[in-house]
Order: sequence, then C-alpha cells, then structure tokens
Amino acid sequence: AEVFVGSNKSSTLHSRPGASATVSREVAGPTSKRAKLALNSFCSKFFKDCYGPVMKSLKNEFRRDSSRLEDGDRTIFFRIVWFFHQWWRVSMSTQDSGNVKKKKMVGTKIRKVADETVEKTDDESSTDNSSAQNLIFTMDVFMFNLVLNSTDEFFEHKKPGALSQTVALYAEMIHMLHVMYESSDSTERMMALGLMDRLFYASDPLDRVPKLLSRWTPGMYSREHLCDLVECAHTTWKLLDANAQRCLQSLSPEESHRKRPKDAVERMNMTASEFDKDHYFVRKFVSNQTVFMYTQLLSQYAVNAAHVNRHIVAYFIRLCKFSIKNAGADGSDDLGGDFDDALGKNELATKHSTMEPILYNIGLFSVLETVLNDTTIRDKQEFEALLMFSSSFMKRFARAAEVNPMLYIEALFKHPIPHRFCELTTNMYVNEELRMIAVRELLLEDQRRYEQQEDAEEDVEKKDQNDVDMDAAEKAAEHDDEEEELEFNDDADLSDEENIVSKKKRRRKNRKNRKSKKSKKTASNGLMSEEEDQSDDEEDENEPELKEKNNGIENADAEGGVPNKESEEENEDMAPMADTEDDDAVAPVD
Repeated sequence: AEVFVGSNKSSTLHSRPGASATVSREVAGPTSKRAKLALNSFCSKFFKDCYGPVMKSLKNEFRRDSSRLEDGDRTIFFRIVWFFHQWWRVSMSTQDSGNVKKKKMVGTKIRKVADETVEKTDDESSTDNSSAQNLIFTMDVFMFNLVLNSTDEFFEHKKPGALSQTVALYAEMIHMLHVMYESSDSTERMMALGLMDRLFYASDPLDRVPKLLSRWTPGMYSREHLCDLVECAHTTWKLLDANAQRCLQSLSPEESHRKRPKDAVERMNMTASEFDKDHYFVRKFVSNQTVFMYTQLLSQYAVNAAHVNRHIVAYFIRLCKFSIKNAGADGSDDLGGDFDDALGKNELATKHSTMEPILYNIGLFSVLETVLNDTTIRDKQEFEALLMFSSSFMKRFARAAEVNPMLYIEALFKHPIPHRFCELTTNMYVNEELRMIAVRELLLEDQRRYEQQEDAEEDVEKKDQNDVDMDAAEKAAEHDDEEEELEFNDDADLSDEENIVSKKKRRRKNRKNRKSKKSKKTASNGLMSEEEDQSDDEEDENEPELKEKNNGIENADAEGGVPNKESEEENEDMAPMADTEDDDAVAPVD
C-alpha cells in the first residue's frame, strides 16, 4: 500500500525544482508572467491596506459564532490566512538572500515586485517591523485557539483534507512566531513571549504538535501534510532552544531562586527557564511512530525540497546526541544510576547512553542504503548533509554491532520504551539487579580487605610494643650494671648523696640475696623431689625381689628348714633392740 495519498503532485515549497506540479507553469510564456505580476501586485496592495481590517472582521464572526457562517467557511478562512503568511515569508526570504534565480514559489519578476512593495511600507519603522505589522492581526491567542481546536475537530470527524490545511496554517504561524521572537521591536518580542508562554510553558499548554505527530497514519495523508508537520516540529524546537539559551543568559543563578517577579516579562522568562525541554522532547517527540514517520518521508528524498531533508536529518542528529539523563521519560530513575559511585570503573558500571539505538531499525537501514547507493545525488550540494549523515550513521552502527551483535536482531522489532531499550543495548543488557549484586560483592570485598588491614595493623602495633618493652628492659639492665660498678668510700665524712646511694646499694644487695636464697631453696626442693622420685622408682624396681625373698622365707619356715644367714643376721640385729625396749620398760621412774 502507498504511504502517501494524493495525485503525486507536490507544491513548489516542499519539492525540489523540477519535481513540483507547477513545472509547466514556471516555464510558461509572457502571458503567464504578466498574470503572476498582476496577482502579486494585488496581494501586496491587499496586504498593505485591507488584510488587517478584513481579518479582524472575520475573526469577530468566528468569535461570535455568527449564523452567517457556513460549513466550509472556516477552511477557506484558514487557507486565506495561510496563503498570505506563506507569501510574506517567501518574499522576505527572497529579499534577504538576494538571489536572482527562480526559487520556491515565485519567479524573478514577482520577487522584484514584492521587494518594491515591502520597501514602500517602510515609512515609519524598519522593513521587518512594518512587514509584520499586518500579520499580527492573525497572531493572537484567539487565532491559535481556533486553529488548534480545529485540528481536534477535523481529526474526530475524519476530514483529512481540512486537517492538512489547518496544519499548514499552524506551521506558518509558528514560522511567524519565530520571526516575532527574533524581531528588534520590543512590542513584537513581548507578544511572542506571551504566545510562547501560552503555547508551551503554561500548566495546560495549547501546543498540538506531539498529538499531530502521533495521529499520523500511513495511507491517509499526503506528503505535503507530513512536510508541514516536520517543518512545524523543527521550527518549534528551534524556538524553544533559542529561548532557553536566552533565558540562561538573562537570569543569573541567584535570580532563578528568588520569588516570582511582578513584571510580566521577567515572570515569563523565569517560567521559560524552569521548563525542562529535554524531558519534554523525550516524552513527546520520541517514539517508534515518530521515527517511522520521518523514515517514510526520507524515502522521498529525491522529491523533497532541500530544507525538508535537512529537517529530517536534524531530527535524527538530535536523537543521536540526546543523552539519557537520570530521569527517564516516565519520571523513573535510569538503570544503575544509584550504583555508579560504588562501581567506579567496573565493567558493569553505567555507560554514557544516547537515543541513537532507536534508529537501529530495518526501515531506516533500507532508506539509507538507497541514499548511499544513489549515484545521481553524490555531486549535488543540496544532498550533502544527507550523505554525510548516512555514511557516519552506518559507521557508528557497524562499531556498535561489533560490541553487541544482538543489534542485528533488535533492528527487526519495535520497542515500547525507547529510552530504556537504548540504555540496555548500550550497557550490554546489564540491569539494575545485576548492578546491585555487583555492588554487594564489592562492598563485601572491601569489608574483608578492611578487616585484614585492621588485623595487620594490630600485629604491627603489638610487635612495636614488644620491641619497646625489650628496649626498656635492656636499658634497665644496663642501668643496674652501671649502679653495681659504683665504688663507695669507707670514710666517715660521706656526703648525704653518697649515703643515699650506699643505702640504695645495700637495699638492692639485700633484695638480690633474698632472691638468691629463694632460688637456692627452690633448687634444693627440686633436688629433693628428684631424689624422692628416684627412690620411689628403685622401690618399685626392688619390690618383686623382696616378694620373692619373703616367699622363700615363708616356704622355709613351713618346711622346718634351717634359716639362711640373712635371716639370722636380721634376728641378731633385732635382739638388742628388743632388750633395750625391755630395759626401758622395767627401769624405775625417778
């Protein structure tokens, strides 16, 4: 099925020269040129004298919801406003560039007439200010509300033609808003800040670009509709980036934390400085649907105008450079962000991740392959940016696929959470649970190392203390030896100090004598205990011999035999002992 619907005819503004539907009219004869000049003269006069009053009157009719309005009047009104906005923008861009050749929508003579018209309106102010004065009648909050509410209504009622016209007008209004923001006129710039505050920075913003991008479906809209969407998104981001940069320069860090100022401009600047455009981008403009839409439009690179291809490349480059911060698209913390300090340079630590992996899909690879193999565009300057991006992107993918070969498989599927998929593929699918386990192991290892270090320090301290004690003992011993070498005189005329020294000496000698006596006593006790032990051992050894002797004596008595000499000698020894006992017993007591 065809992605884009329509008659395969394109407008001049969104197409390359020679690929639009007005090729035959661009090379027409003098009659066609005179008609263009007449039309351009009418537009310049109407824009100068009638545009403001007519637009104001028509807006009042829509504001009151007049009964005179018919069904198609709003679409016609949008087309008139779109035409004059685009006519003014092309005229001004042609005047600034100073080109003489035919460009985009108008020819050389038409541009000359437009330049003369703009110069005539430069009576009271500069050219930019005077040209924008009349367009301001259709650049108020009511007009933006009317256009954006119409996009919702046309989408609900399935009117793709009317929706495409409304989107084209909104794109031109965003272009005009950017011109007003860059204007040197303070009034226009204040109006631009007020509109931006209502469109983007308010609590309930009016902007519908993210919704319009998500509502796009292939086979329902024309290529011009998608070109208008891409151009509108590109201008929106250019406007937001410029305002964020200017707010950072105008507001100091001290002023950003103070209370809300009373001045309207300062209050709008402070609100704009608090706007998180990175979070807004990744939440509203990054999705598989949006990448597919840009890829389909890039497939028409041969027909697209040079600025359309540049806008597509700019979106892809923004994705490639967009760094995934701590806060994801859903407001949750990124994977492993809490463990980076603990992991340090470990392989499981979180690596720097971008949104580039979301572009690794088979559809974009096919389109870029066609672009790189197209030999007809290699020498053309208008395709230079596209060729440079295509070659560098494919080189980066080849390097990433060498590290993670699973990217070849991932390119075949869509991923519902783009920022999480990009971070996982960059970090080799290491999730928060694995990082938690790694951090726990590192902490346990650090604890063990700390305990071992403490034990080693304690051992060193003990060793040092022992060395100190030994040194003190040696010094004390040396001191004692020196005291023993002192010589004392026997003279009676000793000084007090010498007497004290002698007393200390005698005390030390007495202590030493007591110690020597104790040591001798313990030594004698030890010798006595050793002799007792030896005697006990000898008795234990002689005990069997004594038993045998006693047994022999008992046997001899029993047999009536003659006792041996030893028994007789024992008896003889016992006789005098008995006599003495008897004598003691008989002796009288004095």
